[in-house]
Amino acid sequence: MTRSAAGWLFAGTAAVVLVADQITKAAAENALAAHGGAIPVIGRVVALSRAHNTGAVFGLLPGTVAYLAIISVVVCLAILAFATRALGRSRFMTAALALALGGAAGNLVDRVWLGYVRDFLAISIWPAFNVADAAITVGVAMVAGRLLFAKDRRDEAA
Repeated sequence: MTRSAAGWLFAGTAAVVLVADQITKAAAENALAAHGGAIPVIGRVVALSRAHNTGAVFGLLPGTVAYLAIISVVVCLAILAFATRALGRSRFMTAALALALGGAAGNLVDRVWLGYVRDFLAISIWPAFNVADAAITVGVAMVAGRLLFAKDRRDEAA
């Protein structure tokens, strides 16, 4: 894959995650407002539920929106820097970094415009989350897995 094609893949994937995150957050808020409360999706296990997170992951550091917004910008810039090195060398790493960037940008949009992150997917044994959180988790897990389990640095180019 050429560097240019990889750049389009990276930007396109990050943009799709960002847009999907914002659309699903708005759709969930509209459905929840119309319903008046939590909406069961799979029995008591999965539900749509409204949660406003003014902190970090799992609600840690509540009320630190401005601080977390600055950290989010730094993280997005770091992901872009890493991605420029991965472009054209590894589709896997390009996709992983794009997922993480799209997710970080989705939550950054909420922090800047709303002062909190909108979470709406509630699983009975897990705190509420959103599409951006899922993309960040998958992207970071992909990067970590590649870094931890690649047999050889040459595998990275495959």
